[in-house]
Amino acid sequence: MASEDGWRRRARAADALHEWLAEEHASDWALVIGDVNDDIDVSTYRSRCSPFANLVADPMLRFTTDALGESAQPPTVSWSATIDHHLATARLARRFVAHSAIVVPANDWERNYARTPRDHFPR
Repeated sequence: MASEDGWRRRARAADALHEWLAEEHASDWALVIGDVNDDIDVSTYRSRCSPFANLVADPMLRFTTDALGESAQPPTVSWSATIDHHLATARLARRFVAHSAIVVPANDWERNYARTPRDHFPR
């Protein structure tokens, strides 16, 4: 996950996603839910700028999970950075209630959660 190659691949994917959203869904209600394997403020790779900086900077898009990166609750069983995100177009994001995104610690009711379905908590 945290490698130069991985960072570059995520940056290219973010560029492609940005272009696609701008061309195909600029005026739509669209939500991209992803296991993107990096954070949106600072990359997990050597604290570089986020490979998603272009998406963060676009006023027509909004990461509705941005506040999760600032919370003290870890988003996965074994990783401290928020690496899964929800990205909404501005039209849909206007309906989002600020700071309403939460992490559901599934291991509270399933003690083998990390080994059974996956290591990421539901959002």
